[in-house]
Amino acid sequence: MQKSNSQLPVLVVTAAILGVGIAPTQETKRPWMDSRLFPEDRSELVLKQLTRDEKLALLGDVNPSGTLVMTFPKGEADLPRPLITSLPPNDEGQGHYAVNSKTRVSSYAIRYDEGSEVGYTGYEAQHKQPLFPFGFGLSHTSYAYSGLGVDSTAKAVRFPVKNTGKRTGTEIAEVYATLPKEADESFKRPVGWKRVTLAPGESQDVTVAIDPLELQTFDESEDTWMLTNGEYGILVGPASESTPLRAILRIH
Repeated sequence: MQKSNSQLPVLVVTAAILGVGIAPTQETKRPWMDSRLFPEDRSELVLKQLTRDEKLALLGDVNPSGTLVMTFPKGEADLPRPLITSLPPNDEGQGHYAVNSKTRVSSYAIRYDEGSEVGYTGYEAQHKQPLFPFGFGLSHTSYAYSGLGVDSTAKAVRFPVKNTGKRTGTEIAEVYATLPKEADESFKRPVGWKRVTLAPGESQDVTVAIDPLELQTFDESEDTWMLTNGEYGILVGPASESTPLRAILRIH
């Protein structure tokens, strides 16, 4: 049932369905991923706590198609800021009053120097493998991507997506781009997507137009957005960490 991971699925349930996730390991274990918290003799009680739609998705009567719009790390050490900066001595004991006021200026400060390396882009730039990547989703069927074509003049990409499973499903095909070396950006960025519903065995050509604004970077010296000339890497797939199709878009 897992779309982008080959490990065996396990049922993951809280008051609501979190989904069918990868079997937990020592590195990735979370309380809500530990199947021991949901023994068989309590399965009926768990099912009673689910909504009608959650039961339909869990039992396969409805095929889920949602994808994550955020990234889950493997552990606290992989968070952008795993440690909270301690209050300086002059702020200790001040509680929520450790802020600037008319009579007092706090020396407490947090430096946000990540720049654009926020969310999944930060994990990619630092070569950290997330637990659940941006765009991750689950399905009762499977999909195959092939034949990526790029029209550099129209700034559009085209590729077939095929439902290789036995259930009708809706796939979210995601398009990413890496910028030319001159742009000095070490991660790919999302530049488009298309939602496509396919019957079992059905294949459909998907076309995604890329807005040039999604490829621009900000030039502080010129105080304007710039489109760098050069070769842009185009990556297509079901999630940010699963992009089997690769091609080049050229801008001159």
